[in-house]
Amino acid sequence: LGRATGLMLDANAYGMLAALAAPLAALAACSLEPRVRWYGAAAFAINWGGVWMSGSRTALLCALAGTVAFAVSEVRRRRVRRVVWLSAVGALTALLAALALTVTLSRTTGPLERTEEFSGRSLWQVAEVLLARGGYGEIAARMVWEYPLTGVGIGSYHWLAPDYRRVTFDQELAFDNAQNWWRHQLAELGLLGALPLLAWSIVIVWLTMWGARRARGHHVATVRGLVAGLG
Repeated sequence: LGRATGLMLDANAYGMLAALAAPLAALAACSLEPRVRWYGAAAFAINWGGVWMSGSRTALLCALAGTVAFAVSEVRRRRVRRVVWLSAVGALTALLAALALTVTLSRTTGPLERTEEFSGRSLWQVAEVLLARGGYGEIAARMVWEYPLTGVGIGSYHWLAPDYRRVTFDQELAFDNAQNWWRHQLAELGLLGALPLLAWSIVIVWLTMWGARRARGHHVATVRGLVAGLG
């Protein structure tokens, strides 16, 4: 597919880690001493280039959420000149790195190129495509419908999904997951097994977004933005 996978050998996983690392690198750049601040700026640019080369649309959204949250928090700290300068330099560097690596060196597929499948579709049709994700979402929903309490078993989705596809449409399906972590857990573990994981996710979101209101520091908004983007 022309997507960079990094050492993780998976484009989506690599893209998400790069998306988490880019805003944190920008945060570090503002916290470091001036003489070593460019290390953080370089890490920011490199990871944004990685987000682009991975071709992951979800990673792009996560990186944007974290970067915007970081920029807003810096502006609120009344460091507008510094933020504008860092943002301009960082954005230009990241853009040049992404273009150079994508077009010239790696010939990878960027996330914007992968949005062409949505052209000419209505908003409802785009939502259907994103939920179905090439049939993986529909298969997971059918598994949940057939085995709502117990699921199909740990690790079984990967092996059963091609069979579901063949029985329903008489088509082959590549070996992959349900394209959504919570949906995958529900399909394999059922409501009984996935309930603790869903509750854990809700607790993490609550503690990060609203439970820790007393948390101070310019890093808090960036972390919250990344958690929102990851979700």
